[in-house]
Amino acid sequence: MTHPDFATFTVSWELALRADGYADNTVKAYQNAVRSLAGWLAEHHPDVGPAELDRQHIRGWLVEVREGRSSNTARGWFAGVRHFCRWLQSEGETDQDATAGIRTPAPGDPETPVLSDADLRALLATCAGTDFTARRDTAIVMLFLDGGLRLSELAGLQVADVDLRDRIVYVVGTRTRTPRGCGWAAGAARPLPLTAWTRC
Repeated sequence: MTHPDFATFTVSWELALRADGYADNTVKAYQNAVRSLAGWLAEHHPDVGPAELDRQHIRGWLVEVREGRSSNTARGWFAGVRHFCRWLQSEGETDQDATAGIRTPAPGDPETPVLSDADLRALLATCAGTDFTARRDTAIVMLFLDGGLRLSELAGLQVADVDLRDRIVYVVGTRTRTPRGCGWAAGAARPLPLTAWTRC
C-alpha cells in the first residue's frame, strides 16, 4: 500500500501543474511517474513518504524503471518526478530536492521494429485474393507502406479525403490537428476501383 501522503500531495501538485498551464497529456504522464515511484516505495520502503524522499530512493526507482521500460519512458517519468520533488521543496514540505544531482536518463535508440522485405511479402500474401475484403486490405497495407499513415489517421479517412487521380490522401494528425497530404504509389490504388473506396 502506497504511503497516504502521496494521495494528499499529488492533488495539490496537480492543481499547481494545471495552474501553470501544463498540457493534459503532460499532467497525466507526470502523475503516472509519481504513481510508479509511490508503488516502488510501497514495495521497498513502505514508511517513506514524499517528505522523506532522498537521492537513493530516486536512484533505486530509476534502476527499476530503466530495466522494465524504454529509455524514453525513463526520461519522461524522471522529468515528472523531478517536477514533483521541486514542487515539494518550493511548498516547504521538504528541505531538499531529492532529484538534485541525478542526471536525466540518456535517450535510447528507437525501439520500433522495422519489417523486413520477407515480413512485408508475408503480410501482403495474407491479403491475396480478388474479393472486396482482400482488395481493401491490400490497399490499407499499401497506404501504410507508401503514405506512412498512423493507424488513427487511416481509420479516420473519409471518401472525400482520397484523391485517386493524384494519388493523395488527406489526413489530420491526432495531436496537432494539422491536415497533411500523403502520397502513395500506384499499387495502393490498383486493388480497389473507385466504387470500392466508397464502401470502405
